[in-house]
Amino acid sequence: MEQGSRAVCSSDSEVDLLFLHQGRRLGFAVKFSEAPRLTASMRSAAEQLKLDHLWVVYPGAHEFPMAEGITALPLQNVTRWGRERCR
Repeated sequence: MEQGSRAVCSSDSEVDLLFLHQGRRLGFAVKFSEAPRLTASMRSAAEQLKLDHLWVVYPGAHEFPMAEGITALPLQNVTRWGRERCR
């Protein structure tokens, strides 16, 4: 069964959605910038929550890696992402 919740870590590290799917811990952070940048807060949240992957949802057009285990995901691709990965 999938579960979702909002998770706040120490030091204001934040993940907007923690999604448990098929034994994997997936985090989602929503950013309003069209050019999101990797922050210490993102790395800290991924580490503290022991995420398998952190997806940074943003209003841009291209998916791209931000760091190992952290990927920028365009808002327009979120539904496709869900259909492809959460069956």
